[in-house]
Parts: sequence; C-alpha cells; structure tokens
Amino acid sequence: MAIIRPPFTGDATLDSWTNQITQALNMGLPLPLAQGQTGTSGSAGPTGNSAIYLYQRTASNTAPTKPTSVAYDYTDIENVTITANNGWLGSVPATGGKYLWITFRYISNLQDTITNANTWDTAVLLSEDGDDGTDGTNGTNGTNGTNGATGATGSPAPRFVSRRVYISSAAGTPSSPSATLTWSTLALSGITTGWSETAPTAIATSTTLVYFSDFLFVDTTGAGTTSAVTGGTPKESISFSGLVTFDSGDFELDGSAITSIDGGNISTDTIKTQQLDIDGNLRLSGTDSGFIAGRNSSSEYNTNGFYVARELRPTVLAVGSMVSNQEYQILSSGNSSFTSVGSSSNSAGTIFRYDGGSISGTGTIQQLGFEVSHTSIDTKIHGIIHTEDRGLHIINPTFFSGGTVSGGTSTLSSVTTSNAGDAGQSITVTAYGGGGAGGYGLANGYATGTYNSSGGSTVVEVWAGVPNAGGSTLLDTITAGGGAGGENAVLGYPWRGSVGAASEFGAGGSSGFPNSAGGASPNFSAGGGGAGGDQESFFDSSGGCGRGGSIGVQVARTIDTSSYVGTKQIHIKLTTLGAGGVSSGGSYAGGTGGSGAVTYSSILGGMTQYELEDIATIKSGTVGSYATAMYQGTVVFGSTYAGSTLLVASTANTVSQSTGGESFSGGAVGSLSGTWRAMCRGTAVANRFPTGNFARIS
Repeated sequence: MAIIRPPFTGDATLDSWTNQITQALNMGLPLPLAQGQTGTSGSAGPTGNSAIYLYQRTASNTAPTKPTSVAYDYTDIENVTITANNGWLGSVPATGGKYLWITFRYISNLQDTITNANTWDTAVLLSEDGDDGTDGTNGTNGTNGTNGATGATGSPAPRFVSRRVYISSAAGTPSSPSATLTWSTLALSGITTGWSETAPTAIATSTTLVYFSDFLFVDTTGAGTTSAVTGGTPKESISFSGLVTFDSGDFELDGSAITSIDGGNISTDTIKTQQLDIDGNLRLSGTDSGFIAGRNSSSEYNTNGFYVARELRPTVLAVGSMVSNQEYQILSSGNSSFTSVGSSSNSAGTIFRYDGGSISGTGTIQQLGFEVSHTSIDTKIHGIIHTEDRGLHIINPTFFSGGTVSGGTSTLSSVTTSNAGDAGQSITVTAYGGGGAGGYGLANGYATGTYNSSGGSTVVEVWAGVPNAGGSTLLDTITAGGGAGGENAVLGYPWRGSVGAASEFGAGGSSGFPNSAGGASPNFSAGGGGAGGDQESFFDSSGGCGRGGSIGVQVARTIDTSSYVGTKQIHIKLTTLGAGGVSSGGSYAGGTGGSGAVTYSSILGGMTQYELEDIATIKSGTVGSYATAMYQGTVVFGSTYAGSTLLVASTANTVSQSTGGESFSGGAVGSLSGTWRAMCRGTAVANRFPTGNFARIS
C-alpha cells in the first residue's frame, strides 16, 4: 500500500489539519469532521467557522480546476452529504489516478451551496501513489484431490423417430395416415390402408400422383414400448406437368459442373445420348442383346451396317433335331423333359447344352449363335457369324501383314478398295501411270520420229466412309497419265536398244541386243526396254534400234481427314489401273512398260493386303489348295484352267501317242474340279507336257 505524504503550505492552521487528515488516512481511521471552534464564555458569541475539504485524483501532475458548485449538509452529523462538480468529492476517491489533490474553504452555515470558485483555496497535491512493485514468484501447485464417488444412474432420456410413408392417389390429397411404432424394433404397424414405406413408381403421363406424409414418434419417458401418432398433412411427392427435360446448362456440385442422377439402380426402356462413358463392364443380359447400326435387324446381310450380339437363330426346332454338345434355348417345354438331357429347368427361356441323352415329346427349341460384325462393301458380304449347327463362319475377310506402329506406305497394284484407317490423320496418296513401251527395232532401215505405245492412266478415289455407300463422302479423285512410248528404229551403234526409264519402284526393261526384242519392265510404272536393230553387212542393210519407254506420270496429293475424325474411316479405291504400253510394229518388239500403281501413307500404311484366295490351305481340292498337275498344252503363268483339263501328277503318269494326238495315261483326266490358276509355266513338246503347281481359286 502506498504511503500518503501530507503537503506543507506554510499556513500553520492548514498544515495542522492536513497533517491530521494524512495520519488518519495512513492509519485507516475515520477522517475528522468539520467542527466549530469553542467560543469564549459569555453571552451569545458569533457562529464558529469550520473547514470543508474536497478531494480529487488525476493521472497527471497538473492541479484540477476549482469547483463552481458545492452543496453540503451538516444538519445530521451522522449523515453528512457533500456534492461538488468538476470531479471533486467530499471523501478521498480510491481510483482516478496516482495523484491525490485537496482543496478547502471555511464555512459558517450547517447547510448551503457554494457557487463562487474563488472562495476555494488553490488545489494542492495531498499525496502521490508509489510505483507498483515487481511480481512475486508463483507458488507451487497443490495436490489433486481424490475422485468423487460415481453418481446414481439417471432417468432414461427422451427419444424420437421420424418415418415417411407414401401413397398413390388420383382423387386429390388424401387424409393424414396413422401408424404405431414399436420402440424395441423400430418397426411400423397399423399403417393406414393404402400407405407404404416404399415409394410407388411415378409415371410422368399418369393422372395418379404420389403423396407422402411424415410421422414423428416421441417418447418423453425413454422407457415406452410403443407410440401411436397421426402423420403430417400429406404433400405431393412428384408432380409432372410434362416430361422432364434438360435443354441446356449444367448442375453444379462444389463449384464443378455435373449432370448427375442420384441412384445406383436405374431401369428404363430407351436412353438417347450423344456419348456413353462406362468405367466398368457393359453387360448385355438378354438373349438377343447386342449392338446394331445401319441395319434394322440382324438378318439384313445385304444392308450396309453391322450387328454385334449373341442371338437366337430364327428357326424353331423340335426336340428330335438337337445335336449333342450344342447349345439351345427352350422355346416351349410341352411334355418334354429337358432336365433329363442337361437343362437345369423345363421353363421356357432356359439355355442349356444338350448332353446327347434320350428325349422326346412336343417341346420346341431354338439354337443360339452370335455375330461379331457384318457389313456390305464392294458388292460382297463381309462378316463373322456363328451358329451352333454350322460353327464359326468368317465371310470374305481381307488380311494385312507387315507395317509398324508408326505407319508407312502401302502399294495397290490391282483394282481394289483398301481401308486406310480412322479419319483424323493426313494421308498422302500417289498415283502412278503405266510405263511406255520400248521402241521397236528394224532389220532394215529406220523409223526415226515415230514412237511406240504409251502407258495407260491410273485413276484412284479417296473416300471418307465406304465408297459409294450412303453417308460417305468422296474427298478426292487423282488421275496419273501413262508414260510415252520409246522412239522407234533410230540410228544407233552398236545397234542395241536402250534401257527403259526407271521409276520409283525400280529399273525399267533391259535393252535389246541386235536383232532381238527389248526387255519388259519388271517394276511398276517403269518404261519397257528398246529393241535391238540390225547391224549392216556386205549383203545386208542396217536397221535402227529402239529407245526405252518413259515412266508413267506421278501425281501425289496430301489429304486432311480431320473433319471426319471419330465418325468415318478412310478408304482408297483404285478404280483404273494404268496398263503398261505394249509394243506394236517393227521387226523386233520393244519391251512392255510396267503397269501403274497407287501408294498411300497412313497409320495402316506399310502393310501388305491379301485376299482369301491368296492364302493356301492344307486341304486337297478345296479353294486355296495347291496341286501338282499336268496340262496337255502350253501353260501360261497366272492363267486359269478348268480342273477337268488337269491330271494330278504321279510317278505313274505317262503320255501315249495315238492317232489324233497324245493322251494321258496312268491317271484320270478330270479328277479335279473347279478353276485353277497356274503357278508354273511350260510348253508341250511331243510327248512331254508341262507339270507344275496349280492353285484352286473357285
């Protein structure tokens, strides 16, 4: 506690009083009250004067302003009142600042109001509080007390349960339902007829509406067995004024755009959408479930499109027509016992594998199968079809070999259509015309300024989609003219023709020696070789030799297919293949020019295309098989021959001479059927007939 120091003014009376007051404050004694001085004995002397003191605390060491209004009342010495303005009090204040000020004046009346500020003595500093001391050291924590005893179990707490029930109504809003809740099981009972905890199916076009009502069961005791309540006023659950549609815009969830349906089990008839993105498996559970495009049914084999599905074959069969180890579906059981021959049930729709056991009766079945794909292009049917009775059929496939993951260049050398892959890539297509024929040679004389036959033009089309099919687009038509024929019979030494011009595919035909023909071009679009001439002698005039033919014209186009990405495949259709020029005239023929060709560069480029007839089979006599046979005549490589004119070769085969010509012996001519292509060559001489490999093509 701060010690109050009394002021010293030099006024003996004032200093005496302030000293008494200071001592009283420091000792905690009551402050001395104002009292009059004792008058001298005698007759009525004058009223004595007493001092009245006022106090005020400030935060700064600046004397406060004197009061201008002080009301006091000493009429009741036990209850003295002093009221002053300007912050002054009749007693020492406990707060307000560290500086305590005092002022006083003398009064002669027991009760009055003093309004003259000048009557008050100048405020003097009575005391000043000392500075706060430093904080003491914290004391140590006391020992924790022991836990109290466990209190008694309280009463059960109140409990409540809310439940919702539904009803379909075409007669307007129904009355509120009632129900009873069993607290031990939380099961509802006694629900008003027609109401159910399961929501009925809402139909958009129906006049029947779905309503719901909510029950609130409350057990304030917490110990009840059941509670019975009446539900809230029924409200319409779903109301369709028309079908629900989303024209534009998105729902949003946490700031992200979504179009979401809350539910993991959605059953509907038809869904139309632009894209279906599936994270898991797409399961087609129906017997005839599948994918179809461009066609109206699975059996429209002559319609461009495809069908991918497991399906029931259309023919209805009797139980007596089943074949062992084949799969069937029961159409009708009749009085037949399908369970005795491998079926798990006699019910219609059951699929089973017939184990070959004995079965009879009136039951009917259908075979199952599937189609992987199917389309119609180039006037042919293409597809993969499987039936239980006939097995797997691959119809008119086209095979590709080679190529790389980066693509490459493919070459077409026959009138055909090739699938260059999905649109989106840039495809470069180059057409090459046929090479010109080599110039002819003469035994005598010259034909300078004349030229042999030119090569033919190559025409190729680029399509987005299947060529000439509905919805397809012709992107470009490219025509490349043929190369010019070589000059005929020109003066030359040593009377040998010149070689044909080389193309990108390789060298042209070889030059003809004197008095001989020029060589045919071995490569696409290259020129044929010029024929040789005749060297003069003493009895013979000289003859001119031919020049080699020119290469076919080359036309390249780069085609952007990005406009059709995701919707079309690009097809290259070679409609016209430029033939190589064929020599005519002269004593010695010029070489034939190389035929034209088409190349295309794409992801599927660099692959070699094969048709089914290009692939041999190990079965004898079937299409694609080979046979070593004899032919009674000249065999031209690549030409076709009737099987009836061929004799399968053996060590016993001989040729006998008879009137009218030679004939085969040791085997039967005509043992082969169909049409065969010669994979060999040869010319019949006397009793010797060409023997070689033939491939059956039809």
